[in-house]
Order: sequence, then structure tokens, then C-alpha cells
Amino acid sequence: MASSWMLQRFRTAFLRENLVLLVLLTLKDHDRTEWEILDGLHNRYGFTPTVRDFRRTVNMLMQGGFAIAEPLQSGGAMVITEGGLRLLQRLEAEYREILVRANPEQDSVTG
Repeated sequence: MASSWMLQRFRTAFLRENLVLLVLLTLKDHDRTEWEILDGLHNRYGFTPTVRDFRRTVNMLMQGGFAIAEPLQSGGAMVITEGGLRLLQRLEAEYREILVRANPEQDSVTG
């Protein structure tokens, strides 16, 4: 059995690699400031990305047109766009497909 530190390393790597998915999920239902996104990631997943990883993800989402930032006068919240919703749907479908392929007997039981 893997040790707890090893499981934590795998979990952190998994969450870091899926940061785009996690941020889009956070923005799906409510507009949020960057601090609210970070707080939600920490509270829900026990995960705090590095400043570099988070900044890179936010910049990619904004530059790709998947999210926009409201003006600071309006609170500076990030808002998911239609393109961001489409990307989120594709990422969720890909994630489900990976789970099905990783555990085919579970799919036959539930499907």
C-alpha cells in the first residue's frame, strides 16, 4: 500500500494538472474573484496551487476567451464565457472517459 505522503503527492499532481477544469467548475455557477477561487480550491479540495500555476491558468483562460474579468469598480470578478462553458463540457467528458477506461468493470455495473 502506498504511503500517505506518496498519495498526497499524487493527489497534488492530479489537482495541479486539472487546474483549468477546477477553475472553470468554480466559475460555472457564480462569478468569483481570484481570491474566492483560491479559497474555494483550498476549502473544497484542500489544494492551494502555486502562484505561478494559478497565474498561468488564469492568463490562459483570459487570453483564450474562456473567462473575462469584470472591471475592478464592479468587484473584479472573473466570469466564465460561452467558450469557457464549451471547454468545461469537453474537459468533463474527457475526464469521464478516462474514468471509464481506467475502471471498465465499474462502468458495466453502473451503466
